[in-house]
Amino acid sequence: MSEQGVVIPYEVVGGEAATRRLADRFYDLMDTLPEA
Repeated sequence: MSEQGVVIPYEVVGGEAATRRLADRFYDLMDTLPEA
């Protein structure tokens, strides 16, 4: 949790690790799907 007990949406969704997984999956799909 960030300073003063404020919850940041970035932290709620899992922070850097989750964001990297999401971005990696997105770009994997963009590389493989014909409609992308």
